[in-house]
Amino acid sequence: MDQQSLEDLLAFIELRNITLAANRRNISQPAYSRRLKAIEESYDIALVDRSGRPSVPTRALNAMQEEIELALAGLKRVGESFTSNTGFNRTIHIAAVHSLSVGPLPVAINKIEERIDKLGLRLHSADQDICFRLLMTEEVSVMLAYETIDQPLQAPQDLVKKTIVTSDQLVPVCSNKLAKQLKDILLNKGAIPLVSYPADIFLGKLMYNDVLARSPYIFSQKLVAGMTSVVLSAVSAGIGIAWLPASVIKNELRNKELHIIEDPGFSKIDLTIAMLQLRRKDTERLSELWESLVEALVETVNTEI
Repeated sequence: MDQQSLEDLLAFIELRNITLAANRRNISQPAYSRRLKAIEESYDIALVDRSGRPSVPTRALNAMQEEIELALAGLKRVGESFTSNTGFNRTIHIAAVHSLSVGPLPVAINKIEERIDKLGLRLHSADQDICFRLLMTEEVSVMLAYETIDQPLQAPQDLVKKTIVTSDQLVPVCSNKLAKQLKDILLNKGAIPLVSYPADIFLGKLMYNDVLARSPYIFSQKLVAGMTSVVLSAVSAGIGIAWLPASVIKNELRNKELHIIEDPGFSKIDLTIAMLQLRRKDTERLSELWESLVEALVETVNTEI
């Protein structure tokens, strides 16, 4: 299967909506639907559940998400080995969960630009389980992810060094327009529109187990997305409320584009950003670089809103 088909399928899995996926893939909805139909016919498998509206991915397709992400990562690495001027062996590979990849990590990397100027840098953005697999198969040297007291990052200590970077917080937010409507919704005990992560990824588990299951309110799920950037866009558009890492939405809060919901029924979750580092020679040689990255991340995350 080619890269285009894999990216088409991944967009559909993550957005669970053909129209939204077509927009991400920058093609018309009919053309995108034809692509999905062609894949189904080529492999004689049902990938689109058309029994309801809107159509959603089948269980078979959802189960393939991890394999699709790994396949895409492999294809991109092969391409980089041909095109990189610095050479594949000189490229530093880092894995990070989506929230860090679209939030504080790029800012922190920019702060240490001089230290990595002569090295190629490849950032792999994926779910926490995929990041850990990339680390343990030595496809990346370090990974950055979240953990909580109840759900710490687990790794064999003889193979992996764990560094606590800094703290963050998962906070409930909504657009200013929805914030005005929320008071009436709560007063009338109506259903609160929700934008959420899939229940099988780390932030999704936190939302469902530590927040929604304990909230006295009723929620109506409007959109499910595995990427923090999509969740942020949906919340900014007023589709619903969502829980997002505070470090990711600093600009939106500073510019008063998003509103933090201060209500006991919308609890906040304390997060810790941690770095897992393989214990191997090339990682040790880059220890000063990792220390600089940690310092830059601390500075970035702890900057006042």
